[in-house]
Amino acid sequence: MGWGGLRNGALLDAAEQAGFDLLIVADKNLRFQQNLTGRRLAILELWTNHRPTLERHFDRIRAVAESVKPGDYRTLDGTWVFHASTPAESASPSSAKPAASSSRSSLRPERRTPMRLVWDS
Repeated sequence: MGWGGLRNGALLDAAEQAGFDLLIVADKNLRFQQNLTGRRLAILELWTNHRPTLERHFDRIRAVAESVKPGDYRTLDGTWVFHASTPAESASPSSAKPAASSSRSSLRPERRTPMRLVWDS
């Protein structure tokens, strides 16, 4: 994709302009370094960037990824507890709250497209 040199806000802008719905990151500081208010892009923060570990847990990661809504910021830890917050809440780590459980039936039809995972190494 040629986005290797993009960082922070420029990467978020490029992802939104390219039509991405979700950005999956392992950067634990993103929500503190960027103003995420008003973003359409949902962000899922993972507990690790260790690819073999993530590959073993892809089904669980995918389930959370498929439940996000535009502008969500979710944090998934290695114990499979995830916390959801709105962009305004994501500025403060103490304000993150457990998310209500979601089911596939709550997904909007246009979001049921096949998920494609892109590894940019």
